[in-house]
Amino acid sequence: MTEKKDYSYLLDVLDFAISESSKSDNIVNLKLEGDFFSYNNVSKVNRNLFQVFSRDSNYNLSLSVKDRINKFDQIYDNLKNFINKPLESTDITITHYSKYSFMLPEKHWIVYINWDYGSLPNEWIEPLSDYVDQIWVSSNYMKDCFKDSRIDEEKIKVVNTGVDTLLFNPNITTNIKIPSDKKVKLLYKGNTDWNSGLDILLKAYFNEFTYDDDICLVLCIDKINIDRKIDQIIRSFSSNSDDPEIYILDSNIIPIEENVYKSCDFFVSTYRTESYCLEILESMASGIPVITNSIGACRDYCNEDNSIIVKSDIIFESKKEIKGIKTVSFPFWIEPQINDLRVKLRKAYNLNSNEYQKLSKNASKEILSKYTWIKINSTIKDLIYKLKEQPIKKRCST
Repeated sequence: MTEKKDYSYLLDVLDFAISESSKSDNIVNLKLEGDFFSYNNVSKVNRNLFQVFSRDSNYNLSLSVKDRINKFDQIYDNLKNFINKPLESTDITITHYSKYSFMLPEKHWIVYINWDYGSLPNEWIEPLSDYVDQIWVSSNYMKDCFKDSRIDEEKIKVVNTGVDTLLFNPNITTNIKIPSDKKVKLLYKGNTDWNSGLDILLKAYFNEFTYDDDICLVLCIDKINIDRKIDQIIRSFSSNSDDPEIYILDSNIIPIEENVYKSCDFFVSTYRTESYCLEILESMASGIPVITNSIGACRDYCNEDNSIIVKSDIIFESKKEIKGIKTVSFPFWIEPQINDLRVKLRKAYNLNSNEYQKLSKNASKEILSKYTWIKINSTIKDLIYKLKEQPIKKRCST
């Protein structure tokens, strides 16, 4: 990324290692409840929370796993000593699910929760308002959505997503080779559903470029999406043999230690809904600039100095309901402007080396200086200890 490599992010790891050896006098009996074995962002966040909680001497941790335990998964080997570990009492329970249910725990209750469509479900308002002590959301954009749905702002705490600096940093190399001679490679990593905005990206890409352009779009998606959907989606935008190059990479065959972002020049995330921005953070931390929306959770991390920003609009549903779920107000999502996306893809294609290096350096600096999991744990620890000192909410109704 730069001529002189920067390893300052490793100070986080060193400081955390030193803190592990010092036993705290004020230990929190902490239960983390939710999904751990599913291949989605909620489970990935929970596994990262586990990594910092289990190694931090301030916590006495127990896990309550609510998805299906896979004892043949390497994840199980890491978690098994903490699953249903007995605690003398539980000071604080953190619940974080893919599909939410509100089951009252004992003592203090933190709900880590996001919602894709702006205005919250009606059925969430009572438990979040009356029974939950803290509500953690993953971005300031999400905090505004909860506030606008009449949730008390004092309860809502922004707990951003983090990165593992040992896997995602600008000095990492990768063994993944994209079999393309094209000079510029764009990476899309995700699924093929409507929320991802992949259709928006493909439409802009096919309209803007031809095969003669020195560019390739790499689609890193899982095999189920490859087999069932991707050929059909690509054909719907393809016009002739002059189409720009696309390469499809099966995400299931990529080892966990391999940094797929480093195989490309830019990461593109033009979502309709996105809460955690895990891939955006991983790419930026690796020094790979991002092309993404002007609205949404990404704006906690992405700005004009470290990313290429695409003009976007808020689109409202015509009724106070989405997917059969009644909402407080009119639900909404984000729609990147296709014409501006074309302009920004072309801008990325034409960036000179100095401009690219500046974006790359600014991207990794932004994430590694603020959004590592170890730094996120410092925020969490402050929230947890403040909550521990507060009175327990009464759980009975009058």
